[in-house]
Amino acid sequence: MATATMVACTNDDFTQESSIIGHDNLGELINAPIMGVGLESDAITKAIDESGKFLWDPTTEGEGSNAKVTKTENIGLCWTGVGSSKYPGPATETGDNVYTNIKFDHVGWMFASAKNENPKLHCGVLENGAFHNWNSQLEPQAAYSNDAWAPQIPGETFDYERGLFKSNNGTIYTGEYIVYFPYSDSFWNAPVTAEQDRILTLGLKQSVTDYVVANPTQLVNENSFNVGYVNCIEGGDEACAFTTRMLTSGIKLSVKGEANINIKEIVLLSQGEKAFITKMALSASEIKKCRTTGSGDLSKDIYMLQDKNNEYASTLVVKTHDGDNCLKVNSTTQTIYIPFLPNTFNNLKVLVVNNEGKVAEIGFDSAMEFIPNKFRPLSLYFNSNGNVHKGESATAPVAGTFTAKNYAYDEESFIDAFTKARTNANDEKVAPRTVQLLDNITLTEHKANPYYTPSANPVIVNSDEDLKGEKNLLTLGGIESNKNYMFRDVVFDADIENEPKGCCNKGKASLTLIDATTAKGTKLTLYGTTLNLYSQNVKLYGDVYSKFEPADEEGELHPDRVPEIKLIYNNSNGTVVAKGEFLNEGKMDIALQTKFSLEGGQLTNGSADADYRASITVKGSGAEGEDGVLLMSEGATFTNHGDIYNKGNIDNDSEAGTFTNEADATFTDYVGSTLSGHRIINKDNAEFICEVNSLVRYNNAIDRSGIRPTTILRFVYGDNANIGTGTFTTTYTLRPNKDNGIYVPYSEDKLMKFESAIDAENTNVLTINNAIDAENKAIETKIGDLTVKSGKINLNHNALIIDGNYTANGAANTQFSVGVQEITGDIILQKVNKVDGYSNGDVWLEKGKTLNVIGDIKVEDVAGTVSFQEGSNVKAANMTVSGSQKVTFEKNNVTALGEKGINGVLENWGEITIVNAVTGSDVAAKVWCNQRLGKGTYVNNSYPQYW
Repeated sequence: MATATMVACTNDDFTQESSIIGHDNLGELINAPIMGVGLESDAITKAIDESGKFLWDPTTEGEGSNAKVTKTENIGLCWTGVGSSKYPGPATETGDNVYTNIKFDHVGWMFASAKNENPKLHCGVLENGAFHNWNSQLEPQAAYSNDAWAPQIPGETFDYERGLFKSNNGTIYTGEYIVYFPYSDSFWNAPVTAEQDRILTLGLKQSVTDYVVANPTQLVNENSFNVGYVNCIEGGDEACAFTTRMLTSGIKLSVKGEANINIKEIVLLSQGEKAFITKMALSASEIKKCRTTGSGDLSKDIYMLQDKNNEYASTLVVKTHDGDNCLKVNSTTQTIYIPFLPNTFNNLKVLVVNNEGKVAEIGFDSAMEFIPNKFRPLSLYFNSNGNVHKGESATAPVAGTFTAKNYAYDEESFIDAFTKARTNANDEKVAPRTVQLLDNITLTEHKANPYYTPSANPVIVNSDEDLKGEKNLLTLGGIESNKNYMFRDVVFDADIENEPKGCCNKGKASLTLIDATTAKGTKLTLYGTTLNLYSQNVKLYGDVYSKFEPADEEGELHPDRVPEIKLIYNNSNGTVVAKGEFLNEGKMDIALQTKFSLEGGQLTNGSADADYRASITVKGSGAEGEDGVLLMSEGATFTNHGDIYNKGNIDNDSEAGTFTNEADATFTDYVGSTLSGHRIINKDNAEFICEVNSLVRYNNAIDRSGIRPTTILRFVYGDNANIGTGTFTTTYTLRPNKDNGIYVPYSEDKLMKFESAIDAENTNVLTINNAIDAENKAIETKIGDLTVKSGKINLNHNALIIDGNYTANGAANTQFSVGVQEITGDIILQKVNKVDGYSNGDVWLEKGKTLNVIGDIKVEDVAGTVSFQEGSNVKAANMTVSGSQKVTFEKNNVTALGEKGINGVLENWGEITIVNAVTGSDVAAKVWCNQRLGKGTYVNNSYPQYW
């Protein structure tokens, strides 16, 4: 596929009617023509096509009338947006991008007798060519026999170089086009993209008992990239002719030598750089310039080097074996054209791998430039003693020698090298036990043997580095189903990633490490999957990132694919050591009898702007010596943006200020846990939640000089809320820890918030009492928000000021038994549940008691009734009763909402009962307000009164 001429026939004989069929908001539309394509017979073509022929040759299965084309070549036609003179397109001049990318399939051939003709159609039938059966609607059809398609018209033969191409796309725009082949569907409304496969397979043929090169130009014909330009396709009786040139360059490799040399693979290596282009954006304007000026040859000026989608590789691999049969070197020169996109290589090597896995390295001159459509010659002579000569005979200089190497450049070579390294690792005197990654490699299946097999010494997976210091990447892939890659006794001095599921929600590729190490300077990045770390000598000297998947090829995010890190118990008190950056964006579990030791590294839990709350759980059992442990050593830092649940042991043995709860983060310290070393620093509105089930825990939690910077104190009781067993406390006496309030330790002006989480299935009740002074008076005590998350609470504190909100959010019921002195915020009855045999879900203020609320009372979801008992006195700014909710004001109750002219809004969407007087000494409840809103009911037609 070197240089090609293409003719677009759009005359009246072809179209049967005018080609112009209309226009849309971009340009004028014409019927898509049939394209006739042929090779130019110039010196460039002959240089790579030694047989002098190139055939458009579809893959055909079956024989005779049963023959069917199953695969055919194709070209792409891309509109630049520049239209015709009659109808200008959206672009006034050619830019970098193209607007369309239309595939034209190879469908047939021109007759040899029509050498200088364009395709001619009459009444839909081609007169000077014929079609194979890729498109059965086209006529006339050729016949297939003796492995070839041929015309059914006597006396005619095909010119197999002149293919016919047709598009299934009904229309195209008039105007100028970039044409290229082979077609790729990887772009549109973007630059034309040239792509190059990194792994090539050379076809062999049997010659007696040897296997030799079947076709020297096979790899070029299968992997070349051609591109061209046509200034105008207009339709009607206008015909446009245009040519393409081959962008591909490469090496013309000639091999010969003595017997017994079997070549398994030929690897081109750009040492220390990724210079092989596997994907490159091409500028349409530069293609036009190259094809319309000078010789018309292409140059690297068409490369858009800054395009973010460009891809590069360090190696190009030619597989020269078919099963156990390898390319056999003999006394006859064999030629192989190895194609790749042109570039400059600073340190290019040719690695020849024999059937024993030994490698001969042959170096090229430094700073070699490859230009389009040119192939640099290289002759190698192989001596039976293992030497390789750069030349055509054994008298040429020795350029390399076959030696034992464990090079990996694709999955097959990685498995082979790893297997040898594992075997050698059982004896420290045997080499090599290092697998050297020469390029990025994707694994597609887990091999239990040798990856998981133990050895006396570790296998080392090492990596070349490029000029920027970046290591090659080992990708865990093959995720049509779930795959767990398990590595034991391995040192990774290479970067590791997994292949994300993408848009199609395939399986996931997870990673398990046992007795394994990642070296300093490496990156282990796993997206939306699981990292299992057996606590058996796992050392992470490099960086570890457990992250959510990036947007897939459709631009979709997948927040449901939560990444996980699991420390798995394997040895009693086994340790996972982390010394680099360690990021957890999902869930991380430190299991019982495991230790996560942060030695000078940086642990980050979540990120400030993440949509998902990352969490780290240190597990505990309450039994001595069984807890999971998170240990920070000197120089380590721990930054929390998510949630930390300490049920085991966390020790900050680094420095003061190295463990921080950032804004919105939480740290929950469970009963039975251990927290030691330097204290945690809460920043902004971060919360430290200390769970309490005894007076000892309570006193530790509020100790202003203690280690726990408690911002929320949570009372707990019940098996679900605690670690371990015992007799726990449900009655607490609150007294100030500073002035007249309970303040956050290490904070001079921040009141501690309280929560109650008593087990709702238990008949125990949390009771809050007040302390008394020497005169037997209640000591006024101020706290922050008070939230009842479950169970039942009795507030017997006679002088409690809640400087914030009182919220029932999951309570079984809530009862102001004696009366809270004041609530500066709101009472929010968000969720009060009914629990059989325990609570009917009621909320009430005891008879004759006072409730003073500076804010509002909000009744949102109460299973029972909110009742202000006989003779009680309530003050609040406003009250809202949501739909289906019930509120009762008993006789002699006085409820004052606001005051005259200020607040006093009663919004009723539920059912309010204002109880009437039933004896001469009683009076009806009085509910004062300034305004009534809502469409709720008032039982007995008893309404509030206005100020």
